[in-house]
Amino acid sequence: MFARKRGRLRLFPPGLWRILSLYAFFHLVLFFVAFLFLYPQQGAGDIRLYFRWSSKIFDGYYPYRDFSFQYPPFAWVPFLPPRLLSSSETGYILWFILEMFLLDAVILVTLAAIARQLGRSTSQVLTHYTVAIMALGPVVTRRFDLFPAALVLISLWAFLKGRHTLAWTTLAFGATAKLYPIAISGLFALIYLSRRQYRRLIASAATLVLVSLAVSLPFLPFLDDVRRSLAYHQQRGLQIESTFSSLLMVGKALGLEPVSSRFTYLELDGYRYGNDVVNAPLTSLLTDLSPFLTLVMLSLVYFLYLAHLQRPGGKEREREQLHEYVLVVLLVVLITSSVLSPQFLVWLAPSIALVSTEKPRLLWLFVLVGVLTQYNWPSHFDALVRMEPVPVTVLLTRNALLVTMTVWLFPWRSVPSTLTLGRLKRVITLGIRQHI
Repeated sequence: MFARKRGRLRLFPPGLWRILSLYAFFHLVLFFVAFLFLYPQQGAGDIRLYFRWSSKIFDGYYPYRDFSFQYPPFAWVPFLPPRLLSSSETGYILWFILEMFLLDAVILVTLAAIARQLGRSTSQVLTHYTVAIMALGPVVTRRFDLFPAALVLISLWAFLKGRHTLAWTTLAFGATAKLYPIAISGLFALIYLSRRQYRRLIASAATLVLVSLAVSLPFLPFLDDVRRSLAYHQQRGLQIESTFSSLLMVGKALGLEPVSSRFTYLELDGYRYGNDVVNAPLTSLLTDLSPFLTLVMLSLVYFLYLAHLQRPGGKEREREQLHEYVLVVLLVVLITSSVLSPQFLVWLAPSIALVSTEKPRLLWLFVLVGVLTQYNWPSHFDALVRMEPVPVTVLLTRNALLVTMTVWLFPWRSVPSTLTLGRLKRVITLGIRQHI
């Protein structure tokens, strides 16, 4: 990513900067013309919520202690700058969208750097990312998920470059903004184990813990309040768009399971925010099963990645395969979670751009996933809550495609011929202990 010429440090050759500028300009038009003016009201409610939260801070209130806040502490980072620049709700929305564009530009630059590292076509990677963002639609600018997505991508770039402290620091920032980046740490750790770099593994784990503690330090005096705020996620049940909810809707269509929906929410100055969940006899069981299934599936992915690294030539190919395993991990987290909100698909877009250069059909599967998601959210979301046939069918198809992508990309070829149930059980147990 970095090169020196005539004693000056530069990021890319001038020609590549011109290419990046063209893509950035197109994304700017996309964010402020296609996503803002063509869809002015779609999904803007969450940005208004970010404005209310930020205004509370400016009025001297403390998050978690004085009002409920449903995200980990580092999520405040993208919420406050737009409020510094505007005290009006309309101005905040515009500045927030601009901030998301800047994060999108960071992703473009980082993708170009990783593409050069892996010997991929930079233009192809950037085009695939652009197509993925277009498929997702206005949700890209209406939520802050580009923030953790950018942090995960920077962490991947830094790890590939051998900048391990930066890699684990940005991963810690991502995990304290949204929890899912912690799942990527298992892949990094397995590379150290395969190389027998135990000191580096300990140092990296310490970096992850210390940075996370440093971010959380201002809120430690109110730890009970933090727990109460975050407990909302455990109590809300199965979100209506999750894979498990899809299975319950199939049961309802077959007459096997009575299913209804309800709105779970928190409240801020009379403003209610939350999500719709499903009610069914199996809801509690599936909600409790979700984290266990996530741990088991992640442990299996880690086991197969370790097996891949231990195969002849595996260590030499670790740079080429790491980004694909990152995508598999993200997909596993999504399809096994009790919540699968539309904005979570933003996490996949950078990895889709990298992997689809070798698997072009993956991009078109993702485009279809994005289009189906846009159909239901937010235009037909009320119909989905009423469980009308068309939006339910669209949701089932969308989730089936995500499962198909996961099964297709799952590293079956890494399964060793010496695999035994006992060895697999030990690996799964180890993975569960690492994530408890």
